[in-house]
Amino acid sequence: MSLREIIVRLCKSEDRSRTYKPLIDILPWWAVLILFIIATILFIIAILVGVFAGPAVLHFSSIEVDTNNHTVTAPYWGLVSDIKDMRSVFYGQEQIYVETPENYTALNQEITFNCYLKSNVSIQTVQSSQNAFGFQKLDLAFYLQLFGRNSYSEEWTRIVNGTYTRSLICTEGSEKCVAIALFYESHIRYTNYRIGLSFLNAKELYDNGLINSGYIGFEMESYNYAYANWELGWRYSMICITAPLTVAFIIANIVRSYFVNWTTEQKWIGLLLCFLTLYNNPIFALIFTGGNWAFSFINIIFIVSFLCVLMFTVLVFTHSLVVAQKDRSFLWFYLPKIVLVSILFVFVITTFTYVRLQEQEDPGYSLNIVQGLTSYQTLGIIVVLLMILYIFVLVYYLMRVIEKHRMNLLPKRNAWRSKVIWFLTTIMVIGTIVEIFLYVFSKDWNSAAQFLSYFMFYSLYVWLFTILYWPSWVALQESEIIEETTTYEKEDDYFDDME
Repeated sequence: MSLREIIVRLCKSEDRSRTYKPLIDILPWWAVLILFIIATILFIIAILVGVFAGPAVLHFSSIEVDTNNHTVTAPYWGLVSDIKDMRSVFYGQEQIYVETPENYTALNQEITFNCYLKSNVSIQTVQSSQNAFGFQKLDLAFYLQLFGRNSYSEEWTRIVNGTYTRSLICTEGSEKCVAIALFYESHIRYTNYRIGLSFLNAKELYDNGLINSGYIGFEMESYNYAYANWELGWRYSMICITAPLTVAFIIANIVRSYFVNWTTEQKWIGLLLCFLTLYNNPIFALIFTGGNWAFSFINIIFIVSFLCVLMFTVLVFTHSLVVAQKDRSFLWFYLPKIVLVSILFVFVITTFTYVRLQEQEDPGYSLNIVQGLTSYQTLGIIVVLLMILYIFVLVYYLMRVIEKHRMNLLPKRNAWRSKVIWFLTTIMVIGTIVEIFLYVFSKDWNSAAQFLSYFMFYSLYVWLFTILYWPSWVALQESEIIEETTTYEKEDDYFDDME
């Protein structure tokens, strides 16, 4: 059969009232293997491109002030205060001011401002005389002022003016203590920032010589310009493939047969393709040009929506292998899955909404301590519990598939599908769990390779299923429908005999 004949058969339907087999039911095993090998090669190429060609994700600017040595290191931004002695800063009598230049744009996406102190001892505690891994002060309080402006001709706009508490942890063998997070903005509102800092209860640290009495370091962390452009290009490249594929898949199914005759997998793959397009975010450029934090939040909604729809379709695909079409009622087949995934979706979106609104009111909020854990870590614990429940349900469905396959209680075409779906689903679930943990606990991509690998991972997964469930030219025969019905009836009789 020539390529032209194959294309004609795929695009032409003689009877739309019939159900047509997807390609997975007519392709030989070696063809499916070749598709998987191609997908694996593309995934490896994506990782290599990210590792060797991807730019650094984060950009750092720092300033170090050491009044003991009378030095100031400020390659990108400068010291505003004329500080001769840090004693007044640690005693809370005077603020030290630092200022950024007018070079931050929406391409930097977000800003985190950290402060560093240096320790003078390796083993000592502040609140007890017992030896520890270094020393720590869990209630370090400081007074913070934050200002912003968009040009040198503008007056400074005050963003933050309040008192905050953080943990100061200095580990043994490290001169610099763990970074103290001063504030975080998920959306850059100004091109230039000025910060004022003084410590309110660091007198004990200063007087006892636990910290370097003349040193304070600051660090500004934001996204790299080059990475922002690189991410933007890859997202739209994915969309240029996914969007036409979505349209072609839906049209191919419509041309081939009526919607009621589509297989369960074909119906949900069409929806999954639409959400994959949203996952790549067609409006991602508005994060840089829209001038509003809402666009970055919409990006989070798109990501969470796609992951939840993906998790839902995986449950549907797996469970449909052991449940006859006539028995897939909305109440008992779909509703429990919708409820489980919706709980995860609603909780994650609600939490991110609350955090984002608090960040806009007070940029120091997202880094506050919530019952000993950060807000993102608290979210992570609850997400872990929901994921455990989801995995339990999925494993239960997979075990049912394996058991029925072992007892020859699956229709022939479902027996072949089960092997492919089980293999691809296992890979996808492992990858999704890893991504959720990384995103919740680290909050951001750590490297260009990580970003590109996951976006390619999900795209290839959905694209592969799209090809496998593309409607073929072979209609499902009446004898095959009878055979499938007989198999499910045989299953019912088997379990009736066991009772």
